[in-house]
Amino acid sequence: NRWCFWLAESDRFQDTALMVVVLNAAYIGFDLDWNDPNTSNISEMVFVVCDNLFCGFFTIELVIRYLSYPLCSAQFFKCPVMRNWNVFDL
Repeated sequence: NRWCFWLAESDRFQDTALMVVVLNAAYIGFDLDWNDPNTSNISEMVFVVCDNLFCGFFTIELVIRYLSYPLCSAQFFKCPVMRNWNVFDL
């Protein structure tokens, strides 16, 4: 748990998470403009892989944040500073 806490509180982790959120927002815009349902399976596969990569990153981020709390579920939703963000991430 100490490693998860150290990682979740590090500036590099916070900056990386923010960068992935911004990239995901840009990707969603790109996906809406370029992902045509009538296209070939190869181009569709690129969008599926990107969706899964973003989903995987956000799942790992959520697990690291969850494990960084000493009492896990008891503190994850009750921390006055991060409670709203944690609920939003779910």
